[in-house]
Amino acid sequence: MQIMVCLASVYGAWTIRDRKWYFEVEKTRGGRMFYLQDDCKHEELVEMVVNDYMLQVNGELLELSYPLPAAMMEKLPTDSPPMYVTNDRQVGSLVELCKEHVVRLCVSTRVGMGRNYNEPIHECVQEEKSEEVDKEHVEEEFGDEGWDDNDYDDVNWNDKA
Repeated sequence: MQIMVCLASVYGAWTIRDRKWYFEVEKTRGGRMFYLQDDCKHEELVEMVVNDYMLQVNGELLELSYPLPAAMMEKLPTDSPPMYVTNDRQVGSLVELCKEHVVRLCVSTRVGMGRNYNEPIHECVQEEKSEEVDKEHVEEEFGDEGWDDNDYDDVNWNDKA
């Protein structure tokens, strides 16, 4: 019997700030929802993402990644990078992780024929920004509640009630 898992996705780019990784969502593209079967292949996932986001990846590298759930990150250094999904085995790992945790797929594109792993990732430097200014920005953007990627970490979206 095939089990399907639910995987929400967003489009944007990874940045590192204060030794923590953040995915900056490009709000104009919106999110997408994918249902993946146990035996989903990397090629199938890439095709779904390209079609649903209507991407034209000629000359661009499509990157699929995700942050580890908070429960796992507690045991890792704070600067642990996101996980990249680049082959069938890693899609299988993602599907298994989705069975126990809420995971958000992060979709990015980069210009060029491939990722240069020797090139450093751009680090956002906050110059003399106060916490108060950041709090105002969050309230302005999301209302009084703010937004926390880990709010739903303990919810099993794949439960069949």
